Amino acid sequence: MSAGHILTANLLLTGDVVFLTPAGDWSVRADEARFAETEDDVAVLKAAEAKAVAANIVVSTEIIGAEKTQVGVWPTRNREQIRAKGPTVHEAFGNQARFDLSAFEGA
Repeated sequence: MSAGHILTANLLLTGDVVFLTPAGDWSVRADEARFAETEDDVAVLKAAEAKAVAANIVVSTEIIGAEKTQVGVWPTRNREQIRAKGPTVHEAFGNQARFDLSAFEGA
């Protein structure tokens, strides 16, 4: 595992929790997030953050801690793991119903 950072936000139009991807677009999947390992990489995240906020694409942006594992990128803080999995109402709803996130259980 390696430690780093990812950029998360909420889409302005839908409120969905999203993560900046390597392609520069936004995904609801944390495991598809662009992973920043160096200060230069974090600077790229900050530039993308400023551009997306100015364009009114996202709100509530935050650069958060993450780990790169064998199964993908995943937030390190419990709060962000909950946001990545979706609503905490029932497993039949949210991202946990739309995607197989079982590899991240206990992460």
